[in-house]
Order: sequence, then structure tokens, then C-alpha cells
Amino acid sequence: MRPAWLALVAACSTGGGTAIDGGPPPIDAVVPDGADTFSLGGQIVDIGGVAVGGAQICMAGGVTSPCATTDSLGDYTIAIPGQPPDTSITEVVTATGFPTLQTLQTEEEPGEFIWSSTIPIYSDAEAAALLGSAAGFTFPDAAHGFLMMRVDATGATAAIASGGSGGTIVYTGSDGGPAPGSAATGAPNGTILFGGLPPGTYQIDVTAPGKTCTCSPDGELIAGDWLPTGSATVTAPVAAATITDYLTVTCN
Repeated sequence: MRPAWLALVAACSTGGGTAIDGGPPPIDAVVPDGADTFSLGGQIVDIGGVAVGGAQICMAGGVTSPCATTDSLGDYTIAIPGQPPDTSITEVVTATGFPTLQTLQTEEEPGEFIWSSTIPIYSDAEAAALLGSAAGFTFPDAAHGFLMMRVDATGATAAIASGGSGGTIVYTGSDGGPAPGSAATGAPNGTILFGGLPPGTYQIDVTAPGKTCTCSPDGELIAGDWLPTGSATVTAPVAAATITDYLTVTCN
């Protein structure tokens, strides 16, 4: 069973301040649905690329929820059982001194889901600087979750269309950092941050002036991304005290 997550549909950025690091993690393997159990490996690192030992990584959303613990090099091996078609698998990473991070390993095409290898995670101090000091959210926040999404258009905006109330949207600006109070993305490659989101299921609409936005260009998901519910929307779970990351919207 999935945890009590918050499915978000997102997009956009604007701002100033602390720059947001990283992008979608690299893909390590493509696992056929319905196949026998696979043993997959990966690595958990901090934002600077330093290995995080003792982190726990769990697969959620599937028929079972296996977990593994990283060694001193940040490496782990996890046994992934075969899944029914159209299963969305979530990697949930927890470690002492780091807020919980979750990323979705979606269907790359019918009959297959993808698994990311190296996953960078923010430390408590880095997350506090970005989400607390720079974005202005309450952090840490034991009752609410956070979401981070990339968008490649200046002037793009996002709005929670349905599914719940509460939460704050902060766009990054031309310098790549959060700019509370900005009304749209301030650079061609930015991030939109959501904070103070109560658990639930949400839809967030994304628009950009004179452009068409999508989460699945050419009919295929961006690697490591979350499943779309529309041409400019993404379904993304967010849990309390958890950062949901690696959502991407492209606007052309």
C-alpha cells in the first residue's frame, strides 16, 4: 500500500537566493513488469556527491515494499519483485541528518518501469537553507510536505487546480534561487517549490506564455519523472516531512 501521499501536478520557477542543485538522477536499469525478482544496485550521495552511508532506501507502491541499507560508500543492492503492468514504483530514502526524499520510478513504456541509480539528497542544513531561509517555508515541518519541480520556460506559472487547500508556491529567479513573492519563473531553466502541503492528492496546472507545456514530450515520459495526468500536469505524491523531487515540465 502507498503511504498517505499527496499527488501533485506541477510546473515552473522564479527567484533569487540559494541556487537549487541537481537534476533527475541517472537511470540504472529498465525492469520488465511481471518478470522474476531483479537485484538492482545504486548509490545515495549528498548534494555535493559525497557518499551517504547508513541510508535506508525502500521501494513503495508495488506489490511488496523491500528495503536496503547503504554501505560506507553509499552503495546498496535491493531485490525488486516483478510488478503488474502500469505500476508506479517510488524510491523513499531516509538517513540520519537528511530529510526524507522520494522519487518515482515510472513506466518508461507499457510493460517496463525504470530505476534510478545515483540519487542525491539534501542534508538537513541544506534543506533548511533552501526551503526555510531562502524560500520562506516552515522547515522542518512534521505535518506537511515539499515538492520540487523543474521547468524550462521563463514566465511559466503553476496553480493548484484541485484536490486540497493550503500550501505555498515559490518560483526561482534568474539567479537560480528562490524568490518569494515572484509571480512566475524568472529564467529558462528554473524550479518551482511547493511548501506547507498537507497530505492528500492535488493537481497543479502549468502554463507558459505562447508555449505548450508537457510532461511527456514526443509521448514519452522524461526519464525518472512522475506520471502525467494531462499535457501539462504530473501526478506526484508528497508525504509529511518529505521532499518529493525530480519532476520536470518542458514548454515549447
